[in-house]
Amino acid sequence: MPIQTSYSRYLAPALEGMIADQQDANLLSKRATAAIGFGKVALQGTAADAIKAVGGAATLFIGVTVRDQSTGANSPDEFKANDAVRVMDRGTIWVIAGENVAAGDRAAFLTATGAFMKATTADTTAIDGARFDSTAVSGALVKLKLK
Repeated sequence: MPIQTSYSRYLAPALEGMIADQQDANLLSKRATAAIGFGKVALQGTAADAIKAVGGAATLFIGVTVRDQSTGANSPDEFKANDAVRVMDRGTIWVIAGENVAAGDRAAFLTATGAFMKATTADTTAIDGARFDSTAVSGALVKLKLK
Protein backbone atom coordinates (compact mmCIF):
# COMPACT_ATOMS: atom_id res chain seq x y z
CA MET A 1 0.00 0.00 0.00
CA PRO A 2 1.49 3.39 -1.00
CA ILE A 3 2.30 5.88 1.72
CA GLN A 4 1.76 9.59 1.26
CA THR A 5 5.09 11.37 1.57
CA SER A 6 4.22 14.94 0.59
CA TYR A 7 1.48 17.27 1.73
CA SER A 8 0.11 20.56 0.44
CA ARG A 9 0.55 23.45 2.80
CA TYR A 10 -3.00 24.67 2.15
CA LEU A 11 -6.22 22.91 1.24
CA ALA A 12 -8.00 23.93 -1.93
CA PRO A 13 -10.71 26.50 -1.10
CA ALA A 14 -13.35 24.50 -2.95
CA LEU A 15 -14.13 22.12 -5.79
CA GLU A 16 -16.24 22.78 -8.84
CA GLY A 17 -19.95 22.52 -8.01
CA MET A 18 -19.59 22.98 -4.24
CA ILE A 19 -22.10 25.21 -2.47
CA ALA A 20 -20.09 28.33 -1.57
CA ASP A 21 -21.87 29.47 1.58
CA GLN A 22 -24.90 28.93 3.79
CA GLN A 23 -26.90 31.92 2.56
CA ASP A 24 -30.37 31.50 1.12
CA ALA A 25 -30.30 28.84 -1.59
CA ASN A 26 -32.74 26.68 -3.51
CA LEU A 27 -31.88 23.19 -4.79
CA LEU A 28 -34.04 21.33 -7.28
CA SER A 29 -34.15 17.57 -7.72
CA LYS A 30 -33.82 16.66 -11.39
CA ARG A 31 -32.80 13.68 -13.56
CA ALA A 32 -29.82 13.75 -15.92
CA THR A 33 -30.64 12.73 -19.50
CA ALA A 34 -26.91 12.15 -20.17
CA ALA A 35 -23.66 12.45 -18.23
CA ILE A 36 -23.10 15.95 -16.79
CA GLY A 37 -20.30 17.21 -14.55
CA PHE A 38 -20.44 19.12 -11.27
CA GLY A 39 -20.71 22.91 -11.46
CA LYS A 40 -22.06 22.81 -15.01
CA VAL A 41 -24.93 24.61 -16.71
CA ALA A 42 -28.14 22.57 -16.48
CA LEU A 43 -30.70 23.16 -19.23
CA GLN A 44 -34.30 21.95 -19.36
CA GLY A 45 -34.59 18.45 -20.80
CA THR A 46 -37.54 17.11 -22.76
CA ALA A 47 -39.34 15.82 -19.64
CA ALA A 48 -40.38 18.15 -16.81
CA ASP A 49 -38.03 16.46 -14.32
CA ALA A 50 -35.08 16.19 -16.72
CA ILE A 51 -31.98 18.33 -17.28
CA LYS A 52 -29.36 18.20 -19.98
CA ALA A 53 -25.88 19.58 -20.51
CA VAL A 54 -25.11 22.36 -22.94
CA GLY A 55 -24.65 21.37 -26.57
CA GLY A 56 -26.30 22.77 -29.64
CA ALA A 57 -29.10 25.29 -29.29
CA ALA A 58 -29.64 26.59 -25.76
CA THR A 59 -32.92 25.79 -24.08
CA LEU A 60 -34.22 27.14 -20.78
CA PHE A 61 -31.50 27.64 -18.13
CA ILE A 62 -32.53 25.68 -15.01
CA GLY A 63 -29.45 26.20 -12.82
CA VAL A 64 -26.01 24.79 -12.00
CA THR A 65 -25.32 21.19 -10.99
CA VAL A 66 -24.25 20.73 -7.37
CA ARG A 67 -21.34 18.45 -6.39
CA ASP A 68 -22.55 15.19 -4.86
CA GLN A 69 -20.26 12.72 -3.10
CA SER A 70 -22.72 9.86 -3.51
CA THR A 71 -21.94 9.35 -7.21
CA GLY A 72 -20.28 6.03 -7.94
CA ALA A 73 -16.54 5.42 -7.80
CA ASN A 74 -16.54 4.91 -11.57
CA SER A 75 -17.78 8.46 -12.18
CA PRO A 76 -16.55 10.54 -9.22
CA ASP A 77 -16.71 13.91 -11.04
CA GLU A 78 -20.01 13.67 -12.88
CA PHE A 79 -23.54 12.40 -12.81
CA LYS A 80 -24.38 9.55 -15.20
CA ALA A 81 -27.50 9.35 -17.36
CA ASN A 82 -30.64 8.89 -15.22
CA ASP A 83 -28.86 9.86 -11.98
CA ALA A 84 -30.73 12.13 -9.58
CA VAL A 85 -29.07 15.54 -9.77
CA ARG A 86 -29.20 18.48 -7.37
CA VAL A 87 -29.47 21.71 -9.36
CA MET A 88 -29.05 25.13 -7.71
CA ASP A 89 -31.28 27.86 -9.12
CA ARG A 90 -30.72 30.34 -6.27
CA GLY A 91 -27.65 30.72 -4.08
CA THR A 92 -23.86 30.84 -4.46
CA ILE A 93 -21.90 28.01 -6.07
CA TRP A 94 -18.28 27.44 -7.16
CA VAL A 95 -17.77 27.18 -10.94
CA ILE A 96 -14.83 27.47 -13.35
CA ALA A 97 -14.44 30.88 -15.00
CA GLY A 98 -14.36 30.70 -18.79
CA GLU A 99 -12.54 34.03 -18.95
CA ASN A 100 -11.12 36.59 -16.49
CA VAL A 101 -14.00 37.82 -14.32
CA ALA A 102 -14.40 40.29 -11.47
CA ALA A 103 -16.78 40.34 -8.53
CA GLY A 104 -20.00 42.04 -9.64
CA ASP A 105 -19.71 41.12 -13.34
CA ARG A 106 -22.98 39.87 -14.82
CA ALA A 107 -22.86 36.18 -15.71
CA ALA A 108 -23.59 34.34 -18.93
CA PHE A 109 -22.53 31.05 -20.50
CA LEU A 110 -21.20 30.13 -23.92
CA THR A 111 -24.12 28.58 -25.74
CA ALA A 112 -21.93 25.94 -27.42
CA THR A 113 -19.81 24.83 -24.44
CA GLY A 114 -21.43 26.06 -21.22
CA ALA A 115 -18.31 27.95 -20.09
CA PHE A 116 -19.18 30.70 -17.60
CA MET A 117 -18.43 34.14 -19.03
CA LYS A 118 -18.97 37.79 -18.04
CA ALA A 119 -20.03 39.27 -21.34
CA THR A 120 -23.19 38.74 -23.32
CA THR A 121 -22.39 38.41 -27.00
CA ALA A 122 -24.00 36.60 -29.91
CA ASP A 123 -22.24 33.41 -28.67
CA THR A 124 -23.44 33.60 -25.06
CA THR A 125 -26.69 33.24 -23.17
CA ALA A 126 -27.26 35.60 -20.25
CA ILE A 127 -28.21 34.10 -16.88
CA ASP A 128 -30.97 36.33 -15.52
CA GLY A 129 -29.98 37.99 -12.24
CA ALA A 130 -26.68 36.09 -11.95
CA ARG A 131 -23.34 37.71 -11.17
CA PHE A 132 -19.87 36.64 -10.16
CA ASP A 133 -19.33 36.95 -6.42
CA SER A 134 -15.51 36.79 -6.51
CA THR A 135 -12.67 37.57 -8.92
CA ALA A 136 -10.81 34.91 -10.92
CA VAL A 137 -8.69 34.35 -14.00
CA SER A 138 -9.80 32.10 -16.83
CA GLY A 139 -9.78 28.44 -15.76
CA ALA A 140 -9.86 29.18 -12.02
CA LEU A 141 -12.61 28.64 -9.47
CA VAL A 142 -14.99 31.55 -8.96
CA LYS A 143 -18.17 32.05 -6.94
CA LEU A 144 -21.34 32.42 -9.03
CA LYS A 145 -24.36 34.03 -7.33
CA LEU A 146 -27.72 32.93 -8.75
CA LYS A 147 -30.86 34.93 -7.96
